[in-house]
Amino acid sequence: MFETNHQTAEIISVNLRNELHGEEKVGAVDIGIRITAPNTMLELFDLKLLRTFYTDAASGQGELIDHLPDLRLPMLAMPVKWEYVGMGYDAHYDYGMNGDRHLRFIDCQVDKFKFDMKAGGSVEFSFRIIAHPKPEQVGELYELNGSEIELTLMAPSDVDRDDQDELQSDLLDDAGGGGAPQTDSAGGASELNAELYQAAVDFVQRAGKASISGIQKEFKVGYNLAARLMDRMEKEGVVSELLPGGKRKVLEPA
Repeated sequence: MFETNHQTAEIISVNLRNELHGEEKVGAVDIGIRITAPNTMLELFDLKLLRTFYTDAASGQGELIDHLPDLRLPMLAMPVKWEYVGMGYDAHYDYGMNGDRHLRFIDCQVDKFKFDMKAGGSVEFSFRIIAHPKPEQVGELYELNGSEIELTLMAPSDVDRDDQDELQSDLLDDAGGGGAPQTDSAGGASELNAELYQAAVDFVQRAGKASISGIQKEFKVGYNLAARLMDRMEKEGVVSELLPGGKRKVLEPA
């Protein structure tokens, strides 16, 4: 699974837009990223990729273990597209003179990968990160367009446990709740904290209407988490399925 840790990267584009979900418009930003890394990073996508596109040095001299510097198909047009879509990523941007400024987005999607493979063993990776920033983060993103950052991307299954607890605690504080995160049978943080879910249920019942954007604004969470909360409410009979016109109905308790 693709991940990076404090990888030097360049932000090559920032595109602010609305995503249409039914009749709801949700603010989103497409962030174009470019990084240059050793070709061994190809193995994060598929273990066969490295030896598919690279081979040992023709001279047979001075080789390092796992270092394949020569292009196997030098006439192949670049870049090569790779149809990987990753959901639920945690993205960190460190920048500033000493890396002392930070941006962080949770529940991101990463996709639209392209590999520009170079002779000598390096690959230029470009891809898109879809995030749902807070209003105050949008200006910072535009300022960073064209700049270098240190990028850390963590897949959802590998986010540090302490980091998960901090995220859950922040969400509970925003919701007016408290206490330790609920755990599943394996001892990890549950996908949806019970207190956060109940706070969201109380909110839609008080409001008399149910929308993903409303949950986002009330609890200051990302789109994906708000959508999971709404999906659970639908399964548990709190709200109806999506009706014609893109709206849901808050159902009377059974």
